[in-house]
Amino acid sequence: MVNQQIETPHNNRRNGRRNEPRFLDYRRSPLPLDVALSFLPLPAQQDRSTAVTPRQLVLAGKVHVNGLVETSCHRLVCRYHDKIAVDDVELKRPISLPSYFVCYKPRGIVCSNKRNEGIDREDAVYISDWLSQTFMNRRGQEVCASFDMSDVKSINTVGRLDEESEGLLLLTNDGSFSRLLCDPEFGLSKTYRVVAKGSGYSSLLNSLLQEEGSCPDGEVLARRITEMIDCGNTANFQSSSKSHGTPSKLHFPYENCTVFDVGKLPSQHSSDDSYYALLDLTLREGKTHAVRRIIKNSGLRVFYLSRIQVEGLCDSFAVVKPRNLVEVVAGGFSGGLNSINKDGTLFSDHRDDSLVTLEPGDVVALKSWHVDRIFSLRS
Repeated sequence: MVNQQIETPHNNRRNGRRNEPRFLDYRRSPLPLDVALSFLPLPAQQDRSTAVTPRQLVLAGKVHVNGLVETSCHRLVCRYHDKIAVDDVELKRPISLPSYFVCYKPRGIVCSNKRNEGIDREDAVYISDWLSQTFMNRRGQEVCASFDMSDVKSINTVGRLDEESEGLLLLTNDGSFSRLLCDPEFGLSKTYRVVAKGSGYSSLLNSLLQEEGSCPDGEVLARRITEMIDCGNTANFQSSSKSHGTPSKLHFPYENCTVFDVGKLPSQHSSDDSYYALLDLTLREGKTHAVRRIIKNSGLRVFYLSRIQVEGLCDSFAVVKPRNLVEVVAGGFSGGLNSINKDGTLFSDHRDDSLVTLEPGDVVALKSWHVDRIFSLRS
C-alpha cells in the first residue's frame, strides 16, 4: 500500500484558546435563562399558529424566576435550585442535562430539518426524520436509555455533511457545545477519507516517466497527487486574489494530505483513461464543501467522501472505510471482518476491540468523559 503524506506549511493550528462565555459547559455551569428554558418542557401554547422561542418568552415578560418576572436572557439560573415558571406554570426541576451522540450518517441523508426549495430533491430524507426513526427503532437500547423521545426535534447536527457524503457526525441539543466545535478559531480537526477521480492516466504516466527516467511506482504517483492538491489550491487562491505580491497560501487550508493508493480500478475498461486516488485530508476550518472544492481545485473530482475521524474521539470511535481502490469497487469495507487485498484476495482485519466501530446508520450516545475531552481542547 502506498502511503504518501505531506504536512503543508499552511497549517491553521490553534494558538492559545480562550474560555469564552458562549462556550460554557452547560452540564456544570449556571445556565443563561433562555438556554435553561430550551432544556425544559414548556407549557402547551394556546395559539399554535406561531412557534414561540424561549428567548421570545423571556423578552415578553412571561417568565418568572423565584417568583419574580425576569426579562433578561442573560440571567444565570441554577439547574437544581432556582424555580422557573412560564405563564404562571412552574416547570419541573432539575433542568435536564444536554444529550450528546455520535452517528455514522449514511449517504442520502440531508443535514437539515426542512426542505430547501430548488436545492434538495423532492424525495430527500432529512436528518430530523432519520433520527426520529432511528431512535424509535432503538427504543430501550443504551443509546436511548436516558433520552426523552419527545426531545428528538431538539437534537441538531454539529456542522454538516452534504447529502452525497457519509461518516462521523456529532449530534446534540447543547448550543454551547455546537458553537465550540464549529468556531473557526477553535479549529477542531476532522479527517476525511476521499476517493478522487482524474482523467488522462496515460499522460500522467508519460510525464512522470520523462521526469523520473523510469516507470513511476506507487510512491511517485502518490507524491504527484499530493503536489497537485497543494499546488492547485495555492494557484486557485493566487488567481482569485486582486492584489499582487501576496504571500502564497492555500485557498482552503488543510492540515495534511496522505495518499494511500493511486491507479486504475480493476473493473475499468481498457479504453477508459481515467484513474483514481485514495487519500485522507485533515482540515480544521470547515468551510462549505471544503473537501470537494480542494479536490476540484487540483483538477480532480470526488468519487467517494467519508468523515472518518473527529479530534477528541479518535481513541474511542472508528468507522468502516475503504483501505484500497479494490475495496471501493467491491464494497468490502462496509462491514464484516474480511477485507480485500489489491489482488482481490481476502484478508482478516482484526479490529481494535478498544474502539467502537460504527457502520452506516449507527448512533451511539457519548459518555460524559467524551464530552469532557472535547471541552478540554479549549486550552
